[in-house]
Parts: sequence; structure tokens; C-alpha cells
Amino acid sequence: MTAPLDCPMACQNIMLSARSLGIGSCWVHIGQLPLDDASVREALGMQEDEKVFGPILLGYPKDGFPEAPQRNAPQVKWL
Repeated sequence: MTAPLDCPMACQNIMLSARSLGIGSCWVHIGQLPLDDASVREALGMQEDEKVFGPILLGYPKDGFPEAPQRNAPQVKWL
């Protein structure tokens, strides 16, 4: 099963795509904690063998996105 390796890449693509649409996102591992409760899993219709690998919160930022920090040009030395 490659889901533990594939899911982070899929989540990154979802989050980058969301950003391009002006939607903010956050991958939150804590989002998996309620799934330890059998009643929550049942309410979501999850089978015993199903797992969640990448809970992502999506939303429109109230105050927009912050400006990217100023960065210095990289120092490259070729040998």
C-alpha cells in the first residue's frame, strides 16, 4: 500500500491548486483524532479498514494572504 507516501503529494497538489484559486488551506494531522471515536467513524459511514491520510482545511482568508517575506539572492559558488 503506497497511500502513506502518495497522499502527501496529492495533498500538496490540492493545496497549491487551492492557493491559485485564492483559497487558503492547512493540512492538519489533528483532524484525524476524532476518527478514533467509533461513533464519528459510523456517522461518516467509514468502514473498519478505511483510513484518512490527509485532512485538509480549506477556506477564504478573511484578510487575504500575507505578503511573501523579502529574500536575499542565493550565493552560488561553482567549483
